[in-house]
Amino acid sequence: MLRASQAPILGLPDILAVDSLVGKRVRVLGWCVSAPGLLAGRRSGAWFLGTPDTSIEVRGLVPRACAPTRIRQTLLLVFAQVVPSMPDSTQRLLLRLPE
Repeated sequence: MLRASQAPILGLPDILAVDSLVGKRVRVLGWCVSAPGLLAGRRSGAWFLGTPDTSIEVRGLVPRACAPTRIRQTLLLVFAQVVPSMPDSTQRLLLRLPE
């Protein structure tokens, strides 16, 4: 299995556009854009990683950078697996993996 330090660092546009990345482990750079319903202390669930141009849903451990006072202020490098958002969908999301 690919470890975090071995995974390629990719941008969100690549994650959303390159079909061969589905099922692969990658590192993605971005900011925590929001964590709806999770900012009240829950530590895992769905949250959003973004760049100035786009965002993607991430499921898994919510980073401290998603705290209300830190949203869009801390750059994150997230280790995750790219998966379809639903079976047979072309839309994608990230499953955050332990580092």
